[in-house]
Amino acid sequence: MDQRQFVALLTGVAALVHRYSGAESVVVGTAACWSVPASEAAQAVPLALDCVADVSFRELLIEARQRYHEALENQNYPTQLLLQDLQQVVATKLDTLFDVAVIFEDAQPRGATESTKLSWCFARTKSGLRCTIGYCAASYPQDLIEQLSRHFQSLLLEMLRAPTTPVRSLRMMSEAELHQLVLGNNETRSDYPRAAYGARIVRR
Repeated sequence: MDQRQFVALLTGVAALVHRYSGAESVVVGTAACWSVPASEAAQAVPLALDCVADVSFRELLIEARQRYHEALENQNYPTQLLLQDLQQVVATKLDTLFDVAVIFEDAQPRGATESTKLSWCFARTKSGLRCTIGYCAASYPQDLIEQLSRHFQSLLLEMLRAPTTPVRSLRMMSEAELHQLVLGNNETRSDYPRAAYGARIVRR
């Protein structure tokens, strides 16, 4: 995987957070380095992406590439000065500013974002690409994380298929989820005794 592919995955995660939260700005944390040993320290940097209402995957990807290259060029910028520039007077650690962290394990050290409450770590394997989602159990239930994983795969495929379509218009739910949402949750029919009066039924 090269930097372009990594930034595409990072953009996909940002798009997913946008779809779930509705936020017009998503801050993704990542390591401001590439191709360094995992044992080396690296500074984490926030990439603030503008997820306006009709933003497409292509537009978001272009912005993410620009933000990421700017981060690499300024990776030695002191963290405390960065916090001041961002006017985060209450933040004492940079990773508290992230909505989500994204790391490519083969080229970036994980330590830069290890305390983020929600992180996505990608790594190469013999069979392809592995994604590991790290999360704070006190903030995110396991079933939500499993749902995020499914929706990320679906949304990423849709964004690659239709890169100029607004992200908010792309489908990320499966047929089974759509069926449950449209039909299952609206199933209000119930049996009731035909001889009962309406008022009595309401009281039950």
